[in-house]
Amino acid sequence: MPAATQYGALIDHALDDPGTELDTLKALREHAAAVLAAQRNLKSVLTKLDREVRRRERQVGDRGAPT
Repeated sequence: MPAATQYGALIDHALDDPGTELDTLKALREHAAAVLAAQRNLKSVLTKLDREVRRRERQVGDRGAPT
């Protein structure tokens, strides 16, 4: 199970438990916000990486990538 899915399950469990302390909920919220921000950054750099890979593939042409 991916870490994000496991973390989502942890949040769901905390929300379902009325005994979960407010500090715990706040910590979960802060961490989830950080994970979300990191994923947005990842999407941006992945787009840049894809663009660079396509550019280099065009330069290489039929020669193929070095191994």
